[in-house]
Amino acid sequence: MFTPDYFIEAFQTGKKLFVTSFVQDEKIKDALTNFIDQQTAYTKQAVTAGISLTSTLGDQVVDTLTNLPKFDLAKAFTTPAK
Repeated sequence: MFTPDYFIEAFQTGKKLFVTSFVQDEKIKDALTNFIDQQTAYTKQAVTAGISLTSTLGDQVVDTLTNLPKFDLAKAFTTPAK
């Protein structure tokens, strides 16, 4: 329903609306709009990379914790060290 892209677009659209409403010079307006578009693309890529990273880390934590009970702690301390 609501993805990070939705909120990014909403915020950036607000900035564009401000620029189109208050900036009179067309060259400056075009430059600012282009800048906002570039910000939007970068922010979406950064958020996607962050989500991918946290998803991968989360999967690794779950795998580690799932395999943790396979370690027999009692056997580890009763077996003589070599």
